[in-house]
Amino acid sequence: MASTDAVVSQEAKQWMCVMEVAQPLPQINLENTMLSKILSPSAHDRFLEVMRRQYTRFGMMYRLASVLGLVIVFLDRDIGRILSPIPTVLAVPAISCSFLMLSSDLLAILVWQYEFWFFTILNTINWVTLAIFYADARIISLYSGLFGTQSVIFIDANFRTIVSALKSCVVAAPVLCIVAAACFFRLLDVPVENYLVIPVAHINVTLVDVFVNTAITLAIFIARKAYSKRKVLRESKQNLRIVRCVVFRSKLRLRQVSTSHPLDENRQQVTLVSLKLECVDVRRTLWPKWTPLEEPVAWSWMAFLLANGVVGLTTTAMTLSCSHPQAGVPDEDDTTQQQRIVAIVALVSTSVCCLPFLACSQRDLLKSLLNSFDFLFSSIQFGLAMLFLADMLRWDYRALGALAWFLWFHFVLLLDTWTPPIKTHLRFRKLYTVPVISLSLVGVAAIVYSFFFTKIDIFEERTLFAFQLNGHAIAARTKSLLLNRLFTVFLWSARLVWEVSYCPDNELIFIRGGLDYYNPMEMFPPFSEAAIAPMVTTVRRLSRKFSMELPGRVPNQE
Repeated sequence: MASTDAVVSQEAKQWMCVMEVAQPLPQINLENTMLSKILSPSAHDRFLEVMRRQYTRFGMMYRLASVLGLVIVFLDRDIGRILSPIPTVLAVPAISCSFLMLSSDLLAILVWQYEFWFFTILNTINWVTLAIFYADARIISLYSGLFGTQSVIFIDANFRTIVSALKSCVVAAPVLCIVAAACFFRLLDVPVENYLVIPVAHINVTLVDVFVNTAITLAIFIARKAYSKRKVLRESKQNLRIVRCVVFRSKLRLRQVSTSHPLDENRQQVTLVSLKLECVDVRRTLWPKWTPLEEPVAWSWMAFLLANGVVGLTTTAMTLSCSHPQAGVPDEDDTTQQQRIVAIVALVSTSVCCLPFLACSQRDLLKSLLNSFDFLFSSIQFGLAMLFLADMLRWDYRALGALAWFLWFHFVLLLDTWTPPIKTHLRFRKLYTVPVISLSLVGVAAIVYSFFFTKIDIFEERTLFAFQLNGHAIAARTKSLLLNRLFTVFLWSARLVWEVSYCPDNELIFIRGGLDYYNPMEMFPPFSEAAIAPMVTTVRRLSRKFSMELPGRVPNQE
């Protein structure tokens, strides 16, 4: 009986893939901070003594500064100029001390994370745009917002003031949303010309739309990171010493149990959070009958899929570049009929190429991917962009090209769901998606270029709603909404070119491993369960709508 079980177990192993870290995790020394480098040991100890007594007060002052900065948005400009230094003065102690106590080792790691630079750029654009609106002494009040939001982006390196930082996140996300709404409805007391509408070639760029886009994106980021940090706030004080990283995450790889060897166990200070999904069964695909489990598919089948892929990409580009059809003109009618056929071919060929790969997606990996913030953020942003694009194409046959483009983009997003044996049997490599990603980025750039510098009659702007408020014209237009979505998609997805070109085939792109480290250092303020409990509830309520986690067998990954 035992020998039979051993045979069954050995037989099952050939179908199993283990999820593990792709590279050894780094070692960090929390004693390395900017403060420790500029102060002598005795001065450093005296500084910590001051933090022990005063940081709780500093944290309250910072949150008060955030609220006061929000109040200034709605005040008369003369009063706002007088009050503007106060938020900065209140925020400087907490922000300065927090930055000085950040871990230098973790900062060195964070600057190599793409997500860090993406949100740093958005943060800079956000507050510079608001400064352009003010264009007076009220700019001084924005420093607390700029550096306060940046401290959230640095949150993985914050091990001494993490509890205070999370309380500040609870304030920061709603503040950004309220300020975005105030700018959109032109409630700021600023000259009308400060709401700049910049003419660039054949389009007017409205800075209000830029600010609203960056502010909402940052608010989602802050709320999501605060939600992810909730696991740090546990009932036990010992567990509260575990600092969960939310920007720095480990790349994972799938290792086939029967053919490869694991990395040496990592005993460094940064550790991988235990994965609930440690093993995946290669056979558990969406459509097992269409999945090549035993042997590679025939070359003729791959040639068929490749041909459909080439035709689909080409006809999708042709469809989206067509001009608006003119009814009643004989030659135009013939051309329009041909273009309709091309649009149908684009969607059919794209579907024929993509759907067989979707059928081979491993179910557990697909579920994990659907819970990934990176995947959902990319999918929603691109989906909204295609929705606005189809609207600007007047919902005619060219909208089929937008749908085909949506399928191609998600074909790349699904790369993590194909296990190494299935990729081998499909004769597929990540490198083959480079043309899809490159053409998508070129397509985004081409649309933006056509908006700014051409008069080609391809897109038609539509006003979704418009009204007057306090003498200001308030409107939402598809062109501005599309440009903001494309800007975000381009910056967020540009990294995919590197990921698919140079990373190993068994390395995952969007499914990442959560990391944490033990913090033996003193924290400011000291932990108090009575003080922490209400904050846990607040963070959960604030970020529930941004939560992407579902119950069940899901890894601790974003």
